Amino acid sequence: MLKSVMAKTNIAKTKPKVSTMYNQPKYFVKHFNEDKVAYIIRQLLFKSIKKHLKEINDEKGQSKYCVMLSGGVDSTIIATIIRMLCVKDYDTNSKDLWPLCIVSGVNIITKNEIKVPKDVIYARIVSSSLRFKLVEHTISLDKLEAYIKKVIDILIAESILDKTKDIRRKDMVNISVGIGLYLSLEKAKELGCKYVFNGLGADEIFAGYYSHKVSEDVNQECKIRLSNLEGDIKRDQAIANVFNIKLLYPFLDQELVNYALNIPPELKIRNSNREVKEIIEKYILRKVLESLVNDYN
Repeated sequence: MLKSVMAKTNIAKTKPKVSTMYNQPKYFVKHFNEDKVAYIIRQLLFKSIKKHLKEINDEKGQSKYCVMLSGGVDSTIIATIIRMLCVKDYDTNSKDLWPLCIVSGVNIITKNEIKVPKDVIYARIVSSSLRFKLVEHTISLDKLEAYIKKVIDILIAESILDKTKDIRRKDMVNISVGIGLYLSLEKAKELGCKYVFNGLGADEIFAGYYSHKVSEDVNQECKIRLSNLEGDIKRDQAIANVFNIKLLYPFLDQELVNYALNIPPELKIRNSNREVKEIIEKYILRKVLESLVNDYN
């Protein structure tokens, strides 16, 4: 079941630097080996997450943290690496469930059943397989309106939404994403977490959007997407500040960004080998996750 999850993608206070300048890294090579690239990305992610964990551990007292887990590739990679770094000797038979992960969503209740959000279903599968400690925070549809109002009020206060104008398509995206984030951070605050790991940036630098699939220049589209990320960060931090929580973005580490923007597009977007052809986005990240999962065997 884990492989089926790997094949799918679910579309604070200190502001991270998202540079619009892209430097060719020193380990840039003309000819890329797929396994070597996956290894380098994996090592850069370990390095990035280690820096964040050091920041948490250096704070006076025991600061609690968690991972926003959708069950998709990006958040599963983050949670898996944290487990590998934090569980003693990486004992896969250990009864310890770690790291703490949060998934949120809105349940649709009908006469016959409760439709659970896909993110929750995927998060349950990967948490069970990889021994994460999962906490769910879902609401029913009748409570959604109150959360919409909370998020809109925050976005208006931060001038992300203009209350004098009609809500546009981009505003709807901000509100929708904001609700999911608000729910997750609400639960994180309840659990005493001061830091929350977030997968923002992975879609931008590893080609996770439809625009990447149809682009004639995938890496240029990655750069454009990355340069437009400031608005998303502003939105997320506005919501995080309500809960006095700092968001951590391992995929926005500058060294990782520089490397990702220099790998061939065919390592990001690739056609499947199935009879029914489909385009696989974030291909190389799936290879990274595969290598991490293989460490369990």
